Amino acid sequence: ESLFFSAMWRTLLVSPNTRLAGLNYLIKTSKGGDARLQLLADRALCVRSLCACMQDENLLVVRFCLDFMLSYFCFSASSVTEHENDYLQLAKNALLLLHRRDISITRRVHRWFSVQASGGDVENEMLKSFVSGVSLP
Repeated sequence: ESLFFSAMWRTLLVSPNTRLAGLNYLIKTSKGGDARLQLLADRALCVRSLCACMQDENLLVVRFCLDFMLSYFCFSASSVTEHENDYLQLAKNALLLLHRRDISITRRVHRWFSVQASGGDVENEMLKSFVSGVSLP
């Protein structure tokens, strides 16, 4: 299975024509906890593929990508500190999407940044400092 998902992520990375169908498949078939581990087996490849999907010209691909990120790359303080470079790449690409001025994409980007694990003020401060560090001046 990990070979299949690795091939799926590589396809999403290099083939814009298959991104919509690939993301749709990943979202629909990966609802269980075991699937989550298989999906993210090669985290660096996943992040590069998601960044490529966010740069796609097709708005549906971008929406599906952000929906996938909401489910599998939750923007919480614990996950950010574990994989800071991955979230930094995803956050930069997500913030660049705001220039498209599409309300559905803006809403999804805002939701991705505002979804947090149940934490207190310390976690909120960490997220604010991370977002202020990656945002454009």
